[in-house]
Amino acid sequence: MNRQLFAWDRLKSKISRGSDWLESLQILGVLSAALILFCTNLGEVPLLGAILAALSTLLLYWVGRELFPRRDPALFSALIYLTCWPILCAGRVAGSAGAMLCCLLLAMLFALRARRDLRWSLGAGLAMSALGCVGAIQGVLLGAIALLFLAWDTPRLLRSWFFWLGGLLGVAPAIAWYGVRGVYWNEPWTVLMGLEGARSDVFSGLWLLALCLYALPWLPIFTGGLQLAQENWNWSWAKLVWLWSGCYLFCLFLFAHWLTLSILPIYPPLALAGGAVLAEVYSAPRDRPYPRFWALSFMATAILATGACLYWSFQDFALGIFFAAIALTLGVTALSIERQDSQFIISIFWGLYVSLLLFVNSPHWLWIFEIIPMKSLFLS
Repeated sequence: MNRQLFAWDRLKSKISRGSDWLESLQILGVLSAALILFCTNLGEVPLLGAILAALSTLLLYWVGRELFPRRDPALFSALIYLTCWPILCAGRVAGSAGAMLCCLLLAMLFALRARRDLRWSLGAGLAMSALGCVGAIQGVLLGAIALLFLAWDTPRLLRSWFFWLGGLLGVAPAIAWYGVRGVYWNEPWTVLMGLEGARSDVFSGLWLLALCLYALPWLPIFTGGLQLAQENWNWSWAKLVWLWSGCYLFCLFLFAHWLTLSILPIYPPLALAGGAVLAEVYSAPRDRPYPRFWALSFMATAILATGACLYWSFQDFALGIFFAAIALTLGVTALSIERQDSQFIISIFWGLYVSLLLFVNSPHWLWIFEIIPMKSLFLS
């Protein structure tokens, strides 16, 4: 009996070492892919913001590892986030967007780890402090969302004085910074909090349309992930996804005329939801039917990309190739979903990554930021 136990212990240690090596390779692969995609062909754009945006992909993977019991949902979430159009564009162009996403996900990661070790609360406070220095309103909103999640998921944490002490020590630099600006430089509190200047009526009706439009082609996966989260309320990831996305969407809708809010922070929880549903589909039995809405949505988007390919092929060859790659990827994905083939997940990840890599290596990757509404939506 002792020999069997000893042999089993040795086998478990070998499996654990192999699992650690596999996870290290996944982390290295995700980070390398993100750095290549975010930092290629930047031109005169500052490199630091792009590096921070690339690091946010890795941070989302670690957030997923804290939330999910398996690696697959975390990996799929990071890949969805990496190939999400607004994250890529804003992360490459705007240094503040990359810093905001990096600080945001770092704060969420530390807050999740504080559930097991209260010492991480100091790191969560410091990350929230950095987020508040990048954008005061985003820092306040995401800090409130993190506290609401901890109150729902781990209420004992909020009864610990050590947790509050660490958090307050962490946010002290941001409080001191805004205090100095308000007291010594006499800046109005509306300027400090980003409340100076109201949004136009165009923005109030544009952000929801832009959120759905720029979520393509992942929009059907996001809706499936939110539905899966609704069916699994007892899991921490479902609580965080619905609380984060719901509260932030509510604030966008309620304060669209007064606050300068970016829609970028809504994409990490949507990526987590999408990663969860893709992992569920990937591990499901072959005879389990896939949502027909997915195939129809991907096919419709492929048809639109084909039309764009035909239009741009006669004007600019590089953009024609990009839209052709998108159309081919989404068409193959739709056919794979219709055939109940789980390999559509691999196809769409590789296809979108290669397509976006073609796009960022073209001389036209900055064209989308010539659209004024997109600047106001992403670079707040």
